[in-house]
Amino acid sequence: MCARLGSIAFVITMFWRLPWHLPPSLSLLLRRPVARSFIILMIVLSVAHWVLVLATIDYSNPGLVLHYNLYFGIDWVGSWLGSLIWPVVATGLTIMDIAIATWLMKRDHWLAQGLLLAGVLTTGLLLAVSALVRWQFR
Repeated sequence: MCARLGSIAFVITMFWRLPWHLPPSLSLLLRRPVARSFIILMIVLSVAHWVLVLATIDYSNPGLVLHYNLYFGIDWVGSWLGSLIWPVVATGLTIMDIAIATWLMKRDHWLAQGLLLAGVLTTGLLLAVSALVRWQFR
């Protein structure tokens, strides 16, 4: 059993070692534990957003609530394809944040990590708002 745990630990440590074909600035970014955890968290939040939306879509309903305004109430109704807008935005934001943080890593690593933190907060906010709208109008 102990040898098995040792081999699992070896595989995990080899998994975290960066392959040679990554761009140098991305490997530099992924070597930092804070930046790596922000990237993983953004990807997890983006996948959770896709799971939430795809699990709660009512494909048979022709009029789905897509936007709710506090003053006007429901102001945007459309087909189920319209509910995929916010997960696409969250995924695009994740990809864009990682690309810009990779570009910034050589210049200022604190700015790159701050950008990743802002991306995590924004992706989490998009997920929370989407979950609230889904819960309110199910």
